[in-house]
Amino acid sequence: MHKLAVFRPNQGALIVRSADYPHLSCSLNWNTTEKTWDCPCPCHGSRFASDAAVINGHSPMPLLDAPLEI
Repeated sequence: MHKLAVFRPNQGALIVRSADYPHLSCSLNWNTTEKTWDCPCPCHGSRFASDAAVINGHSPMPLLDAPLEI
């Protein structure tokens, strides 16, 4: 079982990524106000755009692609 970060931009196709923070593997939280995926660890402060790109923080890479199995 894997946690997923799933987002649908304005009627577009689903964006499905792993919800594991690539730097330390903790689970990310969705920030409804900013529409970002945020690391819950305050000392890292990594944030990812809804499309999984790194906005800021310690993460060396964007969120990884993940298969969506229904």
